[in-house]
Amino acid sequence: PTFNQIFFLEHCLQNILRQKYSNYEIILIDGGSTDGTINLIERYSKKYSQITYWESTKDNGQADAINKGMKKCSGDWIAWQNCDDYYASTNVLDIFFTAIKKNPNKKLFIANIDLVNNNKNIIRNIKFVTPNLLSLVYEGMTLTNQAAFWSRSVQKEIGFMENTRINFDYEWFMRILLKYPGKVFHINKTLGCYRIHDDQKTKDQ
Repeated sequence: PTFNQIFFLEHCLQNILRQKYSNYEIILIDGGSTDGTINLIERYSKKYSQITYWESTKDNGQADAINKGMKKCSGDWIAWQNCDDYYASTNVLDIFFTAIKKNPNKKLFIANIDLVNNNKNIIRNIKFVTPNLLSLVYEGMTLTNQAAFWSRSVQKEIGFMENTRINFDYEWFMRILLKYPGKVFHINKTLGCYRIHDDQKTKDQ
């Protein structure tokens, strides 16, 4: 999902396209940006076949955009990166792929993240443990999308995200943990980066 954040989007795309693991697709849902984002997406989509679908139309917010993207996914495993976030290294997809192959009965895989500033300097490292429904109820978000993959079959069972301005991912992950207790695997490595900057929606929440 992206909207008028061309600088962050280009870095996010470059970060994914540098991954050593190559069997993936990129789906871009833009909310009708006016900052040159469309030209950037067109240029990248012509150059990189990994970008299999994109659109730029007014939507009903971030959750709506993510749901649109999920519905276009063709792979067995899904992740989403907000355009201002990125993976911590070039072998992140390899690490997730290896963990998924070794743990075929799991539905959700998570890892640790770094909080970073606008210049990608690390503010704090956040180490998670294997989450469950109670950990989310009592402790808040004990996982984040910046370092998470889930089976596409999950969406057939629990549906998509509620279209609220914030916390839609919190409620959605709670549904996953309610439906699939014991089906989560924690990779104790820092694989995602969550960028803190002045223009982000949840900075002051």
